[in-house]
This record gives sequence, structure tokens and C-alpha cells, in this order.
Amino acid sequence: WCSQWRLAVNIDKSKIVHFRRKRQAKTKAIFNIAGTALEVVEYYKYLGVYFDEFFNFKANAKFLSAAADRALGAVIAKYKINNNMSFSTYQKLFDNTVAPILDYGSHVHGYHTWSEIERVQTKASRIFLGVHKFAATCAVAGDVGWVSAHTRHKLNHIRYFNKLLSMPDNRLPKRIFLEQKSCTN
Repeated sequence: WCSQWRLAVNIDKSKIVHFRRKRQAKTKAIFNIAGTALEVVEYYKYLGVYFDEFFNFKANAKFLSAAADRALGAVIAKYKINNNMSFSTYQKLFDNTVAPILDYGSHVHGYHTWSEIERVQTKASRIFLGVHKFAATCAVAGDVGWVSAHTRHKLNHIRYFNKLLSMPDNRLPKRIFLEQKSCTN
């Protein structure tokens, strides 16, 4: 097929992930492209989302929280340079630079609460309030008035679900959704 349509596959970027249940053995099959065996990996980054072999998004949460923490570092630097920054300005910076990273792909990675992601948001709150890292998390959250990342992720699930429902039936995401729905009934 690749030869017929003159498609060159980048073998260095092509990997195999055997999606499976934890108790199921990893495949021993060897996958080749043009005579070169592809590496079997535990997770793969696709469109910025890390998919692991057990559909556990822990690695994804780890990478997203690290990226968001770097973005938060830039926000903190701006905050320290501008001593008189208002909370609304700080919140806008957080909402436009850090939160999108924390929420990226949240409509696909389940209802699990990712402590790594929550930790970054709590750190942002503590820095603005100027409280110690051992200050009660619920008090810090209450003082800034932000919803948890987990709540934002649930809202993203609902938005995506509604988007799927309103999609034409011939769209691939809608077809997959309908197929999964028919399997669970």
C-alpha cells in the first residue's frame, strides 16, 4: 500500500503499543515496515497525549504536570517582577498559560483525579497567596476560589459527550461512540 501510494513511513517515529489488560501477556509478534522491525513500547505520544499499554494515563498526567509546572515558572517570574499584580491578572495568566496544559486531552483520560495535575494548580494558588507549602490545601483552594482541575476535566468530558451527540453519524468519532454504546447495551 505504501509503495502503491508512494508513502514513506518514518520508521524512527513509528512504534508499536500493545493495548491490553494488565494480566494479559505482551505480544511476542514482530511488526515490520520495509523489512525493519518496529520497537514495542509501553506508551506512545500521539497528538500530545501519552497512551500507555493499559490505557492508564498516569504517564500523561506526569508529562502534562511537568510542562505546566514549567509554564507556571514563567508566570511566577512575571508575578515576582510585578509586585503589584492583581489577582485577576494572575488568574488570567494562569488560565491562559498553565490551565490549558493541565487540561490538554482531559476529555479522553478518564474521571481519575491526577494528583500531579492538582499539585501544580495548588502550587499556583499558594504562590499568589504567599502561604507555606504545608498550608491546608482546602483552605488555599477556598481562598482563591478556583475549581479543581478534576472538576474542569469532568466538564470537558461532558462538553465532549455533547459534541459527540450533536455530530453527524458519518463522522468517525461518532461512529466509534455509537459502536461502543451498542457493545455496552
